Amino acid sequence: MDFCWLVPCREATRERFDFLRSAPNLKKVRLEGWSEIFKLPLSQQGDVPLRLASLKTFDAFLYGEQINHGVVNGLSHYIDFSSLRDLKLSRAHSTELFGMVHPSFPKLETLSLNLRKESQSLDMVDFYAIVTRFLQSLPPLVEIELIRWHSLVSIESVVKHHGSHLQKLKIIDPLLLQTFNKQDIDLIGQNCPHLQDLAITINRTQGDSREVSLYKSLGSIENLKYLKLNFEPFPAIQSSGLPSRDEVISSENLLSFLGHDLPAESFFDEFDNQYYPHYLGYPFKIRNGHIRRLIIDSIIDETLSSAIFQRICSAKAPGCPLLEDLTIKINRISAQEMHWMVSDIDGSWRVQRKLRDFGCERLSIEQSKPWEKYPHFKPWSERRKDFHLDEGLSVIFHELFPGAKPKKQPRKVSKKLERKRAKKKQELPVTWWRHVHSFPLAADEAGQI
Repeated sequence: MDFCWLVPCREATRERFDFLRSAPNLKKVRLEGWSEIFKLPLSQQGDVPLRLASLKTFDAFLYGEQINHGVVNGLSHYIDFSSLRDLKLSRAHSTELFGMVHPSFPKLETLSLNLRKESQSLDMVDFYAIVTRFLQSLPPLVEIELIRWHSLVSIESVVKHHGSHLQKLKIIDPLLLQTFNKQDIDLIGQNCPHLQDLAITINRTQGDSREVSLYKSLGSIENLKYLKLNFEPFPAIQSSGLPSRDEVISSENLLSFLGHDLPAESFFDEFDNQYYPHYLGYPFKIRNGHIRRLIIDSIIDETLSSAIFQRICSAKAPGCPLLEDLTIKINRISAQEMHWMVSDIDGSWRVQRKLRDFGCERLSIEQSKPWEKYPHFKPWSERRKDFHLDEGLSVIFHELFPGAKPKKQPRKVSKKLERKRAKKKQELPVTWWRHVHSFPLAADEAGQI
């Protein structure tokens, strides 16, 4: 036996764990659950087993404060953590764990860490400071996956300590507005010479020069071959009017935003400055101009996917490996009425470099189809054909896509006749979706699109 899924009950005794030392080939353990045995002092647990299980992989899936130094100390009576190569902590964990167990992992190479903070006993800033110290206490790792990341765990601290060995870095499902900027990406390029696989979230900014500079920075990562980009279409928050990204503590609990509105941009006209009339799921008001930006930044298609791939590759230095695989996905948008902007909410676009006959290369561009797993699920590309735009969205949409605008504007009529026509309109076929397309990237440093 080389793998064990351990689900201890609360009444578990030491005998329940003795098999850990009786399986000489055991290399991987997944611990899911909690046992009172972890709270017993060593004197009540009996002697330490003569032989400890020498594991390669340990996966702990526990809740809240369940995993702490006491748990690890108890397991250390059965498991030799000094040989551990892969560690996965699948839930939020006590800060005692981060502060106490690092001497146990001298050979660790791979770490997957969920940073979602479930305990309310510690301030957010202190919590992320402890996590940062824990990461810096480990030996330089080959692979790092951080789930529910916050920028208070700075990328600089991660890559300067682990960068010399790092081959894979995945920042999965970060908190709201916790995106990578150009400085973060440049730090990765400067400190991670062996990095081949990267997954991060960046802000889209209408394909302008700021966004293009991010793609150029990604191209400067010498050995990068596999890239997953998660796009945050929500407008970037500036320091004037709303807290900075470091002050946003949770995507579920935006207390810092209450009482604030999204500030207007300098290039907004009178219509742009008006507040969008519908609730979008955020605890602040959003303006028509922001809706326009959300539309532009949320539409991904084959043309844009190819352009992003080519822009990254064009920044590669001569002699460096070319990008081989790019996956693009849009973050979910809170409001149901805004989902029309994304081709398929759970889908993604994938661009791959493939070899043809006679050694020629070609690009393969495909959209994932997650709905194929569910035979009764109708993809958005089909459902949107029955979706009518509300009046507010219609004005913005037709401005961006003039081809979708009705040929003739109806003359002014009575409210009764207007309601009758509106009802009849709902029965007509929907055609707006045929005109949706992505917007091109800036060709130079021109700025706004």
